Amino acid sequence: MDIPTQSFLPWKISIAILHVTAAATACLRIDYRRRTRRLWWDDYAASVPAFTESFNAVFLWIRLRHFSDEEDTNLREMKVAFGFLNSGLFATTMWWSRISMALAIVRITPEWSKSRIITLFATSAFIFSWIALVVSFAVACALRSSWQYSTADVLICGPANMSTIASIALDITGDVYLAALPLYRLWRIRLPLAQRRLIRLVFSTSLLTLLPVLVVLVWSYGGFIKGPGFGLVWLMLLQMEEAISVIASNLTVLIAWCYKSFNGDIDVDAESNKYVNPHWTTSSPSVLPSVTVIEPFAATFNQASNQANCNAYASDSSGTRSLKSAQADSNEQHICKDQPHANRDIETGHT
Repeated sequence: MDIPTQSFLPWKISIAILHVTAAATACLRIDYRRRTRRLWWDDYAASVPAFTESFNAVFLWIRLRHFSDEEDTNLREMKVAFGFLNSGLFATTMWWSRISMALAIVRITPEWSKSRIITLFATSAFIFSWIALVVSFAVACALRSSWQYSTADVLICGPANMSTIASIALDITGDVYLAALPLYRLWRIRLPLAQRRLIRLVFSTSLLTLLPVLVVLVWSYGGFIKGPGFGLVWLMLLQMEEAISVIASNLTVLIAWCYKSFNGDIDVDAESNKYVNPHWTTSSPSVLPSVTVIEPFAATFNQASNQANCNAYASDSSGTRSLKSAQADSNEQHICKDQPHANRDIETGHT
């Protein structure tokens, strides 16, 4: 099948909209977690794809254009630099989306579970994969320099690169893992049926990233797709893969948010705080967040404080109290009269 020469404008408009949508989902996810005081490492990791997708939307318009030979004496070097930058952005966006999803699995996994150790190891493996692919893309595209001398408007270090093959293999492995492990974990969580179905559906969205990966695999190595438009369409498929990966990594939080909006009494996302301590924030720097996790201890603390006051009051009742402290007698009597049993014990201990 021959792919004809492609016009840049339709691709630039459609893919830019997709990049902006992906960046918007990440920003909405981070803002929602900030407002609900549930920010954690998975949300911080999601900020990296939000930045790269915003940059991709602009970078796409700079790169996809027709160059004239008179426009720049260093035209070829600029197009080569665009090719290297595109490879780095692709690896960063894809793998930081997976890192965010892996940390989201860590977030809902108990500390005593073996699955948590496995997921932490997988998260470390994803970080290593990102670093390895960025380096390998740069080295392989530098050593295999034939693509740099093309006369095309867009220079692409294409699918013949061995790093691209390794990237696709790692993509498939990572996506299958991110879909399988959370489904296994969530299957064992005791929740109402509707919530269980929702959470399984949300995490299974990681399978969405498999579709563009498989399309890229067939397009790159199927051998039956050729023509002058092959390279540009292949590049646009990679751009779609990036955006879909970012959207899928944020759907977990966004669908839970929508579910809560329509069912105010059910907060599915609250389960994400069960095994971690969120890095709470507040919208106003002058207002400290209320830490609800210490509320169960507030009554005990107040009771102990009142008990100490009663002890001091009882011990000084023999007339040794100072004039200044005597001014608080009415307050202390009010506190101690609510603890008759404690007072009787105090009085017995001092007789």
